[in-house]
Amino acid sequence: MSKDDYFRIVYLILDYLYSQMKKGNIYVELDNLLKNADLPNIPENYFNEIVKNLFNDKYIDGDIKEVRYIHDRYPRIVIKSLKITQKGIEYLDENTMMKKVAKVLGRTVEVATDIAGII
Repeated sequence: MSKDDYFRIVYLILDYLYSQMKKGNIYVELDNLLKNADLPNIPENYFNEIVKNLFNDKYIDGDIKEVRYIHDRYPRIVIKSLKITQKGIEYLDENTMMKKVAKVLGRTVEVATDIAGII
């Protein structure tokens, strides 16, 4: 998976917001997220689209607005602060479970291969 993969970035954003929530920082300022979430260097429009999708799908909430200035071809996303929602936490939990299943399946395949090699 490449560093700029959509789902990797989604996971990094949600994981950071959840870790901050557990520390008592419910709302996270955008600058704090960008500085500390270990996000790759991606175009601003790509980042904004990911955040907009997370917001629309109710994985995150916060102070997010779409604005369009006269000279803008596309609306701009103005983000002040974000927080993870219960649905976002559930997404992280489900992905963690999927990782565990993949690890177990990977080990099962390795064990089966080893056994087959012995026989």
